[in-house]
Order: sequence, then C-alpha cells, then structure tokens
Amino acid sequence: MEQSLAIKDELNVAEITQQVTKIQEIMQAVMRDGEHYGTIPGTNKPSLLKPGAEKLGFTFRLVVDEAHLKIEEQEMGGGHRNFRVICPLIHAPTGTPAGAGIGSCNTMETRYRYRNEFIDSGEPIPNDYKQNKGAYKAKGMVAKKINDEWKWGKQERMEHDNPADYYNTCEKMAKKRAFVDAILTATAASDFFTQDMEDIKANAPAPPPPPKEEKKQDDSTDDTRKITEKQRKRLFAISKQAGLSEDDVKKVIGAYGYDKTSDITMNDYEKICNEIELVVVPEESEQEELPV
Repeated sequence: MEQSLAIKDELNVAEITQQVTKIQEIMQAVMRDGEHYGTIPGTNKPSLLKPGAEKLGFTFRLVVDEAHLKIEEQEMGGGHRNFRVICPLIHAPTGTPAGAGIGSCNTMETRYRYRNEFIDSGEPIPNDYKQNKGAYKAKGMVAKKINDEWKWGKQERMEHDNPADYYNTCEKMAKKRAFVDAILTATAASDFFTQDMEDIKANAPAPPPPPKEEKKQDDSTDDTRKITEKQRKRLFAISKQAGLSEDDVKKVIGAYGYDKTSDITMNDYEKICNEIELVVVPEESEQEELPV
C-alpha cells in the first residue's frame, strides 16, 4: 500500500511537486469559491473554510484522532467562557499521527457577546416606499413590522444577558478552527490558503460607523447601480463565515427593501456587508421581510 505523502518521513522534490499539484487539482475540480474557501478583502490568499478542509482531509485520508482530541475550558468572568481545542489528525488507513491544530473561541467575541435590537422610531413607512425608498430611507435606519405596521427604526448593539446560551456554539467553533488549522499544517496547504478568517474577524472590535454616512444625506450622487457578481460572491462568503443561512441573509437584505442579492445597489452594499458580519443568528429570527 502506498504511503500518504502527509505522513512520509521525508519527501523528495518530485513528491513535493506531486503534493502541490494534487491540492491545485482539488481546488480546480472540486472546490467552489464561497463554499469551500472565500477571499476576504485585505487578504492575498483565499481563506480555507471547514467544507474545504474536509475535502483536503478526505483526499489525503486524514481524520481527527478523537481519542486524543483535547478541549480546555477557561472561565473569563461575568459568565463568559473561553474554549481551546487541540485537534490531532491521523492517517486513516494506518493510524499514524499526521499533525495537529489549535483553535479557540469565547463568548466575549463580538458575534456571541452582542445582539442587534430594533429601536422603534415611531415613524411609519409610506406605501410607496418601494418606488421611492431613496427619498424615504433615513440615515442608518432599517424597517421592521410591528403590530402589522412597518416602522422605521435603528438596530442597536446590545450585550447578551446570558453568555451560557453560546457555550455549545463556541465549543463547536473552536473545534472547527482547530480542525482547519490541523489540515493546513498536515497538508502544507498554507501556500494556497490562510487560516479560516472567522477567528480574526470574530475577535475584532465592531467597526465604527463610516464617516460617509454622516454626509450621505447631502451627497448629490446616488449610486443606484446593481452590485457585481464578484461583490455578490464576497457577500456570500461573509455570510458563510458569519454562520448565516439563506433565510438569515434574506431577512437582512429585506430590511433594506431587497428581495434578492442581485437587486442590491451600491448605495447599500457596504452597510449590508457590515450588518451581516454582526448578526447573531440564533436570536434574530423574528424580523420579517418588507412586503413586495
């Protein structure tokens, strides 16, 4: 039986070339942008997502060594908790150790610490909103149906009162990050991918409102061009990394008056991307879409 390249004692130049070629072929033939990997603006390499890591693991016959998987929990105060996972891999046919990865996640990360709460402004939305949304939509405002009436309001970030609601989610996220790290290490695929950017984005503080919002009202140019296919893919990648389903994304864009992502205009694109990054999926299912 041929020995896996991932566990051989030493590789020659031809075998290294074979390893690189195999990963390139898997990327081209099997992996899809936005599903198995996604490029985050500001990075020069695609970020490997869990489905892509699973494909590489399957290719090189690498599986998690469940018997030696290590999960550490650390109390952070205020009910918050950090989860650190060490994920070892083995070569499935032989049981030989093939590498390990480390990942962590905690309830102080933005997406688990905060939720978006709708603050009603008391202003109803006119019936001709769809036709004249540019004239009616206020700065930073979103729409929500309250007692059968659509109202303007703002999404304000509030801190969750029970961090324990996210213990299980954070533990699974830490395991996922450790697994992706292990696959990158064991297959030497860092030339092609960076670590799944969720661990960086989730720990980053929420971005401040862009200055242009303050002067948008007085801006004489209104960019109503539809977003490009490349921008739609970026939106899709961001929503995947945030853990949003298709329905979750529809609720976010519905609050801006869109039925589908291809209808989004340049006016709202960046605001929608920023909001998707901060959405906490389990708590925000009550918002409805605007009527057609």
